[in-house]
Amino acid sequence: MRNQTVETQEITPSALSGRSFKEYCELFGYNAKTGKDLAGKKILDVGIGNSTFARYVNHHFQGAEVIGIDPRKIERDLSGFATVSEETELQYPQAQLIQGDSRKLPFKDAVFDEVISSNFKQYVLYKDVLIGIIKEMARVCKKGGKIRVTPSLLSGHNQIAKGELLEILGKDKFEIDEIEIPRTEYIDRTVIITKLQE
Repeated sequence: MRNQTVETQEITPSALSGRSFKEYCELFGYNAKTGKDLAGKKILDVGIGNSTFARYVNHHFQGAEVIGIDPRKIERDLSGFATVSEETELQYPQAQLIQGDSRKLPFKDAVFDEVISSNFKQYVLYKDVLIGIIKEMARVCKKGGKIRVTPSLLSGHNQIAKGELLEILGKDKFEIDEIEIPRTEYIDRTVIITKLQE
């Protein structure tokens, strides 16, 4: 295991393209038509980039609040970013954005119903740093809440075996599932970690 000293190069900047509400719902297993699984929930988007998911959810679903955290300073108008999938979603007010480090999330324990992250895993250079980030996500997630990460933690770069992940988080405290999203030439996978107890 390498030295635990935090290095600035442990996490490289994430992608600059922005996924839409519909894309996020498909990847994370949410119901995009009714939003019944989003209404009233407090959601943290780790590595939000310029996704418009938070804007859309905060505007359309009663009591829902999505907060985004990213190591980069995200301008409210998304200046400096590349593409946005659904430009019409830019009409909604921006969510609360925090410039911060996912290795030490600036929130109290058990405050979010859902913690989501899209495409951050491939930008984390070391597996032990990734594990630390997952532990932080678990810390801020409420009992009964879910942590949804795509691409899945169980395959690809920096993969963590399901048994190993349960050992790290606590076998009796978490349940781990994986969903598959078929594409034309490949399959996207998302891991869903349910927090059973504190």
